[in-house]
Amino acid sequence: MLRRCLVRAALAAFAAVALLSSRGALAAAPAHEVLTDSTVIERWTMANGLRVVTRSIRGAEGVAVTLAYRYGRRNDPATRPGLAQVVGHLAFTAPAGELPGRTLEDLDSQRPYGWSFPVMQSSTLLTEVASLQQFPGVLAEVARRMRGVTVDAASLKRAVEQVRAELKAEVDGPRELVMGALIRDVALGRSAAASQRRTSGRGLDGLTIAEVRATMSSYLQPGNAVLCLVGDFNRVEVRRPVESLFGGIPAGPALPPPPPADSMHASARVFTSAGVRAIGIGLLAPPLDDTLHAAYFMTVSLAGSMADQIAKSSGQEDKPRFQYALFDEPELGRLYPDLPSDSAAIERAGEAVSVLMAPLADMTIPKRSFDVVRDRLAYLMGGPMPPGLRQSLRANPRLMITASRGIAACELLHGPEFWAAYRTELMETNADEVRAILPRVLDPAYQVRVAVLSGAGGAKGARGSR
Repeated sequence: MLRRCLVRAALAAFAAVALLSSRGALAAAPAHEVLTDSTVIERWTMANGLRVVTRSIRGAEGVAVTLAYRYGRRNDPATRPGLAQVVGHLAFTAPAGELPGRTLEDLDSQRPYGWSFPVMQSSTLLTEVASLQQFPGVLAEVARRMRGVTVDAASLKRAVEQVRAELKAEVDGPRELVMGALIRDVALGRSAAASQRRTSGRGLDGLTIAEVRATMSSYLQPGNAVLCLVGDFNRVEVRRPVESLFGGIPAGPALPPPPPADSMHASARVFTSAGVRAIGIGLLAPPLDDTLHAAYFMTVSLAGSMADQIAKSSGQEDKPRFQYALFDEPELGRLYPDLPSDSAAIERAGEAVSVLMAPLADMTIPKRSFDVVRDRLAYLMGGPMPPGLRQSLRANPRLMITASRGIAACELLHGPEFWAAYRTELMETNADEVRAILPRVLDPAYQVRVAVLSGAGGAKGARGSR
């Protein structure tokens, strides 16, 4: 369950020199767009404010349906860490009208092509992949859940228990989950005590049905959502059923602007733990709307691709070396080098970054590998499919989850116009720009270094800050 909810998106990006001016006026995204790979994107907004985007991929054997809300962990009140995760669980699994509640095991059986419902920092992405035969029924279920789920004492108790388990896993779970959370906390300047309060689950004590219902009615509504569908819409009808099923859902209240991302700073901190021992490095990025950010994204993604190959060759494919959530947390990339967890770990962390980035300094990476990585990144933000991916989608419909979530996030966060401009900059990125930003990536003034050593648990100390 926890591994399904990990945020493991593309890997990414940074800039090298002083910030340039932000992007100027952006062209409006077309309502109908035929890409060079022959896939077709359609966009429209319904009267209740729900934005809809579809991508038709000829030959796709399934349909991925993502209902994305601009609501995530950054919306949690200071006294209620974990609330957004509880809301996400309930929105995806609680009963709704005539629909019964469902467990994660039920979902494995009902949606063999795949499903996911990560509650991220800025968004909640509820995704189900249906077969062509299932699609009409699945779309109707998604619409029924958007109208409102039934929150009772039993369903709330189950959701709180699941979220407490997820929060606990940020202390003693998989390495990338533990270190990812610690790197974020250190970058935000949170104390060890504050981190422990957040992961203890105590913020969910006394959570009431009324609180959850009020939160859902405010945020889980058409005006704060995007519906994304990816499949072969030459074989199944989409627009008419979407209009019929979702058009009558009442528009929700006007919402204030989303909370801004908190300021992050370079730092170094050592923790002790009786469980996980690991090293993690956060790479602080400039603002996403900086025109050099695409070059940073390309640089760290290339490094991540090399790290993946190293992990694969050593039989450790299940241990991510890089993580970067471009759409959700673009201000912070993460690196997890395999280093001894001892008192010198913090100092060696910088050397590990330098070693990994060394092939980028002289660009010994073949041009074809450079282009393959760039094309895959562009696809994540609505660009043409790389060669061979269409056949992979036919063989493995689960891959459509990535496409659907990526398109939904682009529409929800910043909008398609922004990402079209960003994609253009990415496709124009060359080897010289990659080399130019390496000093920034390697500079300790833009790194967050965290080590977890053996011990009783807690913060051992902290040093260094930007």
